[in-house]
Amino acid sequence: MATDKTIPNLENATPGFLVDELGKIRAEASRLKFLEGIYKQALEARCTPTQLNGTKFIMGETFVGDWVEKTQERVDTNKVKEVFADKPEILAQLMKVITFKQLNIKPIK
Repeated sequence: MATDKTIPNLENATPGFLVDELGKIRAEASRLKFLEGIYKQALEARCTPTQLNGTKFIMGETFVGDWVEKTQERVDTNKVKEVFADKPEILAQLMKVITFKQLNIKPIK
């Protein structure tokens, strides 16, 4: 199953058209992310123990899947703030301010 990655011709696209298309894309992406969660939950409920522990593949007609346990390390920002609560000058040295543009899109109606 190939994904169509053809770039549309946007040469004559107006800003209004583009913001409408971005809004539609975001709504569809949100809907698909929601459905992905529902399908993953249903899959997990139907997998055998060997499929769940990753020792047996889950075979479909088009795709094959397997559960893989991942471990990540992340900085707990709340814990950092708690540790340096009485040392705000040190906490300030650890902070980095970033500035970026964010496109907000919301329905008119």
